[in-house]
Amino acid sequence: MNKLILLLLIFLIIFRKKENFTQTNDVEILLDNFECKIIAVSNKKPLNNSIKYHSNPDGAGVIKSNNGGWFYLSNCESVNGGVGALEFNSKGELINYDMILKNTIRNCAGGVTPWNTWLSCEEYDRGIVWECDPNTKDVKQHTKMGIFSHEAAAVDPKTNIIYLTEDDTNGLIYRFLPSGVLEAACYGNNNKVIWKRIDPLKTPNKYQVENGIKNNKWEGCAYHPDGFIYFVESIKGIYRYNIKENTLKLFYESKSISTNPEKLNSPDNIAITPNGNLIVSEDPGYNEYLELWIINHIDKSSYPFLRVYNHNSSELTGMAFSPDNKKMYFSSQRGKNGNGITYEVSGDFSKI
Repeated sequence: MNKLILLLLIFLIIFRKKENFTQTNDVEILLDNFECKIIAVSNKKPLNNSIKYHSNPDGAGVIKSNNGGWFYLSNCESVNGGVGALEFNSKGELINYDMILKNTIRNCAGGVTPWNTWLSCEEYDRGIVWECDPNTKDVKQHTKMGIFSHEAAAVDPKTNIIYLTEDDTNGLIYRFLPSGVLEAACYGNNNKVIWKRIDPLKTPNKYQVENGIKNNKWEGCAYHPDGFIYFVESIKGIYRYNIKENTLKLFYESKSISTNPEKLNSPDNIAITPNGNLIVSEDPGYNEYLELWIINHIDKSSYPFLRVYNHNSSELTGMAFSPDNKKMYFSSQRGKNGNGITYEVSGDFSKI
């Protein structure tokens, strides 16, 4: 009888979980005391009773759920677009997956708002910003935030001003004021920014201003609680906008081509770690692997946090942290064979 009970307990332990979690050998974490596992793969079900995971997972964010857990919201940068929501309970267990935004086009990056919604940005010449609430499933479209090849969004919680990047030839940086006004960043003297009002419905938006702060690859952006917005430019590096001083300066120089494994190559997505530093992804990286880099927000010292091997035609995307700072999620957009992979890294991120 005791043997039978023991066997029954072993059976229940082995088969109790519904998640299709698998360990991964492609990811090397370069710091101690962290573990990585796969939580979702494109065109496969994350849970036995869920729909299939979306393709090309890109920019992402974490929002608390009403049941004490959280959502990992991941953009789908495909022609059919959308936003997928992986829902976790308070223990960090995956309990649901669904698409909360559908029938959009090439949703690239975005940003979490202070009012717990997700801004999802379409990256094509007629792209707009969509706002999604994973708790209520409400969706809004924001044409007043501009019609252009949107990349990312970052919200200053002190003013609710939304900063936006344009990933396009001669793309600009914009900001959307709570009053509904859209402005473009233009060069001033001594690194000062001059913000000029534009008509968001008059396209192309970027040609309405002269002396705009143009770059061909404005990528991710992120708000820092010290009063900065960090903007990524994949050829030159990471810029820092000082909100109080209204200045924009190159903060961290990177390499624009994947030839030097000792440097951050072609930065793209960006997020702020629980310790206030920057975590930045590569697209593409060094020719043998892709990396996520940590950059100290004070002294600019930097180091790679992890490497992903054999994903040569992919890029790393979607870094976001759980509310308890014990998990970080990220994706390899196209994986090894064209199917994207979303990972969960577990450990203590409080000092990263």
